[in-house]
Amino acid sequence: MINKTTKPGAIRALFRYLQSLLSIKRTGSRSHRVSVYIFAVVATVVTLIIYYALGVAVEGRLSAILFVLPIVISAYLGGLGPGVVSTLLSAVFLVYFVISPTYSFKIVKNLNLSQLLILISNGVLVSFLIEVLHRSRAYAEKRTHDFLAANEKLEAEVTERKRAEEALQERERKLTSIFRAASVGIGLVANRCLIDVNETLCRMTGYSRKELLGKSARMLYLNDEEFDYVGREKYRQIAEQETGKVETRWMRKDGSIIDIILSSTPLDWKDLSKGVTFTALDITERIQAERELRNSLKEKEILLHEVHHRVKNNLQVISSLIILQSDHITDKYALELLRECQNRIKSMALVHEELYRTKDFAALDLSGYVNGLVSSLFQSYAVDKAQVTLEIAAEKIPLEPDVAIPCGMIINELVSNSLKHAFPSGRVGTIRVEVRESADRLVIISVADNGVGLPAALEPGETGTLGLQLVFMLAEQLHGKVTIMRNEGTEFRVVFKKQPPDQELS
Repeated sequence: MINKTTKPGAIRALFRYLQSLLSIKRTGSRSHRVSVYIFAVVATVVTLIIYYALGVAVEGRLSAILFVLPIVISAYLGGLGPGVVSTLLSAVFLVYFVISPTYSFKIVKNLNLSQLLILISNGVLVSFLIEVLHRSRAYAEKRTHDFLAANEKLEAEVTERKRAEEALQERERKLTSIFRAASVGIGLVANRCLIDVNETLCRMTGYSRKELLGKSARMLYLNDEEFDYVGREKYRQIAEQETGKVETRWMRKDGSIIDIILSSTPLDWKDLSKGVTFTALDITERIQAERELRNSLKEKEILLHEVHHRVKNNLQVISSLIILQSDHITDKYALELLRECQNRIKSMALVHEELYRTKDFAALDLSGYVNGLVSSLFQSYAVDKAQVTLEIAAEKIPLEPDVAIPCGMIINELVSNSLKHAFPSGRVGTIRVEVRESADRLVIISVADNGVGLPAALEPGETGTLGLQLVFMLAEQLHGKVTIMRNEGTEFRVVFKKQPPDQELS
């Protein structure tokens, strides 16, 4: 009986608990559920058979007590349903087979009615309680399963977290090791204040770690202008490409100046207030070496400039001496030989003059050189421009002096040969000089005239004249080939492979 002091809230809580238990689905297949109902029927029938087999004449409570056993077993095996089925079937058997008058559903004594009602109520109650126990066990098993699953998940999460923490610690140890052992200065700034620095940065600046931490980076710069410039440029680059690199100068604690390359990367480029990591590379020695190298190169350029100037002057002196010497020679053949020698010297002197003029000692512009050389030859031979017309088509091809000199001498010999032999007895014509470079890096030198042409029996490669021999020798020196065409005059074409800038002729 419920105590009157029991609070209604406790009753409602108990009722909700029972409701929750009954809402839990019990496990088991359909065939299992059918079999327990069959068992309930069979057990009740067997109990009735046993009752008759024992020959028990029943009056009183014994008859009802015998049927309690199948009710309990059926409820235990199947729960509420089989228990109720066994209870109702037992009640029917009692009324029809046991309680007087037998073989009839009529009840004449109140005592028998009481026993029947007690059996039914107790059977239903026992079945209900056993059903509650079954569902409580199912609930406990489900909760246990849930707890075990949650525990496994928690253990997996804990294991994963431990692994992540270990990986993070390992990464932190590596970063710390790199931070300490790096040969460049490394630091962290926030709002341009130094948050952390490594020992290399301390040695670079001459400050201790304690003197740097928490201070503005302004203390390292020469002036406010440089400090502001580095800040603007660095953060501009970070905004555009998430990293910044600036070359600047710092002042050490002892007042000496060092040149550095400052590279910066933010921890979070979307929020620079979280901090910016930077590296500082001391390039003072490199800058000094570059200055010394530039000074040395400047001195060598001046010296080489002077060498080309002196070589040009010496060649001009030699040319002048030849002119003076020719004043004392009356033999025309000897004078011609001296003039050819003078022109060859001029072709070499023009190379040094062009190098001296352009101040580029690594390469010579073949266009300007060819124009000057051919014009000089026309002046040397005092060509009547009304008789012989000159056409020059020379591309700007940069060549090394060692290549340009043979090219100039080849052009000198071929143009001289045309001026001497192509237009005899006042014949009018044109000399065309062409220099160009093909797509496959071939330099093509062409000297053509529309004069009388070479004699048919003359083989230029076997001629005894020095000029044409020089052409073939110089072409071979350039690893080139000489081709002669005799259509409406004569054309000499020299083709050779342009050498890379760092490759010398063998």
